[in-house]
Amino acid sequence: MAEQKQIVVPKKTGSYPNTFQRKKNAMQKEKPYPLISVVVPAYNAEKLIACSLESVIAQDYPNLEIIVVNDASKDGTEQAARRVLEGCGRPFSIIAHKKTAAYLRRVTQASMPCRENSSGSWTRTTRRSQTWFPRCMP
Repeated sequence: MAEQKQIVVPKKTGSYPNTFQRKKNAMQKEKPYPLISVVVPAYNAEKLIACSLESVIAQDYPNLEIIVVNDASKDGTEQAARRVLEGCGRPFSIIAHKKTAAYLRRVTQASMPCRENSSGSWTRTTRRSQTWFPRCMP
């Protein structure tokens, strides 16, 4: 029989947080986080939008609002987005276009009503099929 080695992980000692936590604490003391509006334009994205929205919701940045722009989808994009966003605890809004924009203009047209309806200091756009890594926000 082969002997199994037991791996011992040393416990952290001391009361010093890691560098990231210290920087985060310092930023919180200096000024509050500015609100960032995340815009998600979507067209027929019922199967893809849940994964994208969950990755935005999972960000550790504390002050986000999510704006989904439904570009006259023919599937259940708006309902799928609403299911994910209702229990997330972050502010959100869903803007529904009645008429579809051309593909190349879709992102530009999606950002126009968001400027009027968003209250964030910054705006960031993502696509319906993109997923973000944690800590993607500043």
